Parts: sequence; C-alpha cells; structure tokens
Amino acid sequence: MSAVYSLIGPPLSSVWSRYFDEDVVGLEHIPESGPLIVASNHISHLDPITLCQVFWKNRPRRQLNFLAKEELFAKQPLKSLMRITGQIPVARGSSSAKDSLVHAREALNDGRTVTIFPEGTVSVLFVPMKPHSGVGRLALETGVGVLPIGVWGTHRTMSKYRERDIVAHRPVTIDIGPVRRYGTGDGSARDVSEDVMSAIVGLVESARTRYPERPAVDDWWGPPDWPLEKAGRWRPKLDKSMQPDEALAEAARALEQAT
Repeated sequence: MSAVYSLIGPPLSSVWSRYFDEDVVGLEHIPESGPLIVASNHISHLDPITLCQVFWKNRPRRQLNFLAKEELFAKQPLKSLMRITGQIPVARGSSSAKDSLVHAREALNDGRTVTIFPEGTVSVLFVPMKPHSGVGRLALETGVGVLPIGVWGTHRTMSKYRERDIVAHRPVTIDIGPVRRYGTGDGSARDVSEDVMSAIVGLVESARTRYPERPAVDDWWGPPDWPLEKAGRWRPKLDKSMQPDEALAEAARALEQAT
C-alpha cells in the first residue's frame, strides 16, 4: 500500500465525516484480502472519495486503485498524487483507452483492488447508464471477482452541471452486493459488463429506497418518477461544447427514448 494513501486517509476521513453521514449495508461482502474489482455507479465527482471512505473505515488494508480520466494526470500537484497513490489513467474516447486495462491487469496480478465506474463518466440525471465493456474484459481476462456497489446522495453536494451545495451531515446511502465471478461460459465482455451493471442498478435502487430524505416534485436531485426499467440501458451523446442546460436537455431526451 502507498504510504501517501495511508497518510491522507485518516484526515480526509475525519473531514468527510463532518459533511456526510453514510449508511452502508453489505460490508460483509467485501473480501478481507486478495485481488478485487470494485464497480460502482457514478453520480458525483465525490464518488471516488466516498468509496475510499468506506474502505478506509472498514477495510483499511485495501487501497483502491481507480481507473481515472487521463486529464487528472495532466497537471501538478494532482499528477504526482495520482501516480504515487497508484491510480490508473484512461484516455477516454480513444483507441488507447484499452491500454489502461494492461495496467489494471498488472495491479490485479499484484493482488490489488482496482476500482472502475462502468459508465465511464458521471450520470447527469443520476440514473445508471449503459456500461462500457472494460469491467467485463477485466473480469473475464483475470478471473478476479467483481464487487458491485450502489451509491446515492453524493450528487446533492457536487455533481456535473449543477451548483455545489455543501452542508453538514448530508445523508449518503451505500449498498454493497456479493462478489460476482465470471468465466468463459458467461458470454462476451459486453454481456458481463451488462450483468455487472444490472447488479449495480439493483443496489442503487436499494440505496435510493433507503435514503432518509425524499425529493419534492420539483427537486432536481430526484427524480421522483424513477425510471427503473431504463436504468443501465441509456446513454446520452454529450460533448464539452454544450452548455449545462443543453447537456441536461440532451440527457433527458436520451433517457426518454431509451428502451
């Protein structure tokens, strides 16, 4: 485990506890040791810290190594911090994106914990999106088990295209499912990725249902009419040139048209 990772864990955990009250179920599903793939939904820029917090408090010997967009490695001091703590850069939207899986496999071969958001980016409407095939490829090529996790509540504080709303002791619910293992008879990487996402969707639904606060009809962080049947089946076509209102409108259109 990185010494830097061990050092930053306790102080960050202390700060985190001032602003978030996490309610976690399923901790018994986290293996004590051995290589592991952690797969979670992605609704907030805070999700990596959220997952680290769970492991810092409950499995402190497990360091999470995230597949992270390469833009985070572009400038100091974040570049050095990402490298020192063993994070894995991904060139999203390019042919070299698959190269990051080489480093992920190496980490798993070393017995480490690789963490991936199968959606590849933040879901701007908070409904789980169609996954990329990376998590399926990793699971099939390494035989390492996948630990699915559903997170709800972090998006109320910080998410994409929304203003930050930082308050003390905001609830966050986290549901952890049993480890899923895959072999050659379980289909393609796409099939496995979709199976992992199906498990995540169920956990998100559970975490959302357990959440102690309910959105009003006009609250953006809902949605009150939860489209469970479309979760894991949709993906908007967004680009960096879009204004927030344009991106959210495109996302709403894509979700509405999903089958």
